[in-house]
Formats: sequence, C-alpha cells, structure tokens
Amino acid sequence: MDHALRDVALLALSLALAVGPVAALAGLLNRRDRRQAALVASVCGAFSGQALRSDVAIRARCALFSRRAVVTVDLRVWSREEIWEAMTRLRRRLPSSVQLRLDGTMEPALRTRLTVERVDAGGELELTAAC
Repeated sequence: MDHALRDVALLALSLALAVGPVAALAGLLNRRDRRQAALVASVCGAFSGQALRSDVAIRARCALFSRRAVVTVDLRVWSREEIWEAMTRLRRRLPSSVQLRLDGTMEPALRTRLTVERVDAGGELELTAAC
C-alpha cells in the first residue's frame, strides 16, 4: 500500500512538471490575446463604422510578461485637423501603459508618425513626431 501511494505521488509530480509550464504559457498567451482584443475594441469605439470600413487600420501589440502595449492607427487619408482630434480622443480612451502611434499624412508629401504617451496620471500628453 505504501509503495502504491508513493507511485501515485511520483506520477502526480511528473504530470505537474510536464504539463505545468505548458499550461502557464497557454494562460499567458490567452491573457495577451484578450488584452489585444480589448485594446482594438476600445480604439474601434472612437471611430464611426464608416471610417472603420474604409479609412482606418488598427494594430495592437501587447507584451507577454508585462502590461506594456503599442496601438498603431493608420489614418493616411485624414486631414491634419482630423488626425489631431483622433489623437486626443484615443489617448483619453487608452490606459497609460499603452503607447499610441498614429500614422498619417500631415501635408501632401509628408508622411508622419506621431507617438503619443501619457506622462502622468493627470492626462497631460507628450508628443514625439518622426518624419
């Protein structure tokens, strides 16, 4: 009886060591995918259905082990004023751990990528432009 109990304990330990890392990785991937879907849904809520069908492309990338994420929104056919309005609207919707990138055209020949980060909990915006 004692021998059988020891064998069952060894089997349970072997299964935990073999299946545990796979289950942990699956859990982390599931959490990352749910976070990406929530970020895309949040960004989609800031635009009309017509704009989402034709004028806006959204991509979200989340880290596996941290809360950091990057949301890229392509607004190439929008005017300068519309891009600025979308930037402020989106930055308010996203958590502070998310970096927002807007790709657009500020002038006819000037493709621009704006990276918007929240610098404090008060809602101030920091803007970095790359041409």
